[in-house]
Amino acid sequence: MVTLILTLTMCALLFLMIWAATYFYPWTGLLRFFPKDIEEKARLHKPPFPAAPVIGWILMLLCALGFVGVIVYGGWDGVQKEFTFGQFLARFLVILFGVKAFDIIVLDYILITKTQFFQHYITETKGCAGSQLWLQPERAAQAHPGSAFCSAAYSLALYAVLNAATNT
Repeated sequence: MVTLILTLTMCALLFLMIWAATYFYPWTGLLRFFPKDIEEKARLHKPPFPAAPVIGWILMLLCALGFVGVIVYGGWDGVQKEFTFGQFLARFLVILFGVKAFDIIVLDYILITKTQFFQHYITETKGCAGSQLWLQPERAAQAHPGSAFCSAAYSLALYAVLNAATNT
């Protein structure tokens, strides 16, 4: 149950981070992840008010700290419950792949292609064909984090088990 709550927390933090980056517009470097036509038109966009980028950075930093907090709490809770390596590995794999599934299904498919989320906040991108490019197979092949997630989950689980062993 804790693993599911941690996964949902990470998903909520990811959504908040995407919203903060879109509305408050703190960093134009994020545009390089967008299709080319959206990237070109979005560069013309100005923040909604002068202090918006600062608020965006603060929200994004808080979300990043929240990500770290979820992983640390997941490890601490597992140590308290005397998890084995396999249990830690399973927990971190569920969290990381759960967040990736949320990213693909909710953020990429529903938010970007169905609700016109970015066009709502960055009006210069209305009419761009790029929002449909998120679904093309070659774009999906660009970001395949499976091996990175497995390595991260394995490393986190190994660290948690070794840390628990040295503290007993």
